[in-house]
Amino acid sequence: MNNGFICVSLVSPKLEVAKPEYNVNEILRVLKDLKSDVAVFPELAITSYSCGDLFLFDEIRIASDKAIEKLINENPYKGLLFVGGILSYQSALFNVAFVIKEHELIGIVPKYYLPNYQEFGEPRWFTAGLIAKRLKTVHFLGKDVPFGMLIFRCSNAFYPLGISAEICEDVWAPISPSNLASLNGANVFINLSASNDYLYKDKKRENMVSEASRKNRGAYLYVSSNSSESSSGLVFGSSEIAAIYGEIILSDPSLSFETKIREISLDLGYIDNLRKKDSPYKESLDEFDRPFTVIDFTLEEDKNPIVVDSHPFVLKDDEYPSVHRILELQSYGLGRRLKFLNCQKVILGVSGGLDSTMSLLAAYHTALLLKIEPSSMIVPVFLPYINSSSRTKSNAERLTKALGLTPLIIPINKEVDEILAAIGNTEKDVTYENAQVRVRTTILMELANKYHGIMLGTSDLSEIAMGYSTFNGDSMSMYNVNSSITKTMMQSILRLYAKEIDNKALSDVLFDVIATPISAELNAGQLTEKEIGKYEYIDFILFRFLRRGDTKERIKMLMPMTFKINTDESNRIVDEFFDRFFKAQYKRNAAPDSLKVANGSLDPHFDFKMPSDVKR
Repeated sequence: MNNGFICVSLVSPKLEVAKPEYNVNEILRVLKDLKSDVAVFPELAITSYSCGDLFLFDEIRIASDKAIEKLINENPYKGLLFVGGILSYQSALFNVAFVIKEHELIGIVPKYYLPNYQEFGEPRWFTAGLIAKRLKTVHFLGKDVPFGMLIFRCSNAFYPLGISAEICEDVWAPISPSNLASLNGANVFINLSASNDYLYKDKKRENMVSEASRKNRGAYLYVSSNSSESSSGLVFGSSEIAAIYGEIILSDPSLSFETKIREISLDLGYIDNLRKKDSPYKESLDEFDRPFTVIDFTLEEDKNPIVVDSHPFVLKDDEYPSVHRILELQSYGLGRRLKFLNCQKVILGVSGGLDSTMSLLAAYHTALLLKIEPSSMIVPVFLPYINSSSRTKSNAERLTKALGLTPLIIPINKEVDEILAAIGNTEKDVTYENAQVRVRTTILMELANKYHGIMLGTSDLSEIAMGYSTFNGDSMSMYNVNSSITKTMMQSILRLYAKEIDNKALSDVLFDVIATPISAELNAGQLTEKEIGKYEYIDFILFRFLRRGDTKERIKMLMPMTFKINTDESNRIVDEFFDRFFKAQYKRNAAPDSLKVANGSLDPHFDFKMPSDVKR
């Protein structure tokens, strides 16, 4: 456990059917090398699932009890261990999860719902846990052990950690044990399964895990026995799946005869943050109170580096469908606004930079959606000043040409110089820079009036977060399609788009737009990342703060190990981010209507509501 992060090992071990001693030896072999906080082995991993009527004979029960005792006594693992097995109690046989902390059996959780259809016939051998719900303890291996509805609570966790376990079929029930555990303090849910495989079942399991994590408002972890379990007509699936709040973060359905280990890091702070915002969860807390037994345990502090995604907004190489979806959402959002206003003109400034390129593509796809000729709907406008570089001007020209558009070219030298002279400003300072931006915005707004259209905004989420815009300048528009897209995400969108399109001229210019150093070009030699910091740092901090709910201190802890920078540099970067972020709220509170195409934005109308004058 490290500052609210825990590591979980999902282990699908090689085993032998009906050979508990062999199976426990394999489990012990695996445990010697695990460094995680929690380890999960499949349903009936001690005996194997495929024993059939051998479950009814004392020989398997006695061998299983001896194997469990050996596992407890020789356990080398320091974390919390969940392993499936059988429990014979008062002539009833239960399919259970044994929960072990070092050399102590701290709880036993029974399977509540026994499948009795198609290839499954568990009531032939086992007693359903629901029947024994009156039991609070069972006597096993010479001691009374908590039994039944249990939650394992880590008493030294940085954020709340309550773990509950259920077994295979339990999760498919209309009201599963994990549903009830969720409302009684559990936030990490474990499923020990023995699931045979067939065509498309991997997707079925994935959907089940995703939905269970969403419904239970936490992390749901699933592990199934591997293909060495296979017997007669069934092949078992070796599946490891993990999800948080409906989002799959691990899925490996690959078959194997050998032991498979998949490890996943869980961010308890993220889960805690989501639950705090979740009104249906909070409203349900008093509705389904159940007599859960809470068992406390502790985890060792781990000083090993925490591995988190350093570029969480960046689309991966196989995510071109997401690019298509983003452009589709932008097109429908902008298209709806145009339909409502009964106008067919979109005016936008095109600079040859990333943001205006993204907005231009959104407008182009909107025209295609509305079945309007793009050249008759879109009015791209070049507004060069003496600081505009030849490279960006060239890219702006190439971009419009590749899309079959005709730009308006309106130099702004005279207007800017007259304003600066009128106020007596001779310095190339922020006044000089903002004058250029406000002149451009004024011209674009007037063109929107002239053409009976709307001025399309271009500001992205990274710049909105940092307040890197001119108030009553580029912070204003009549509609913004980029407001939930960060700079690093935008770069990846344009890169994938350029790779996939069948338009070489457009593809070539898009790659050059991406490669061009980012600059507002309001002063000679200006580079944005020298003024506000690297966008990879900005977007990482924004993700951890906005999406994960991390504190400044937690982000300072993550930055050095994620980007291999020293602590002093990390602290400076994080402090500067939050200083700019809170000072910029007054700009965000005056933002125009902005389209949400990615999860999480800073839109003051619905996503992020904060007074302007908050100092942190």
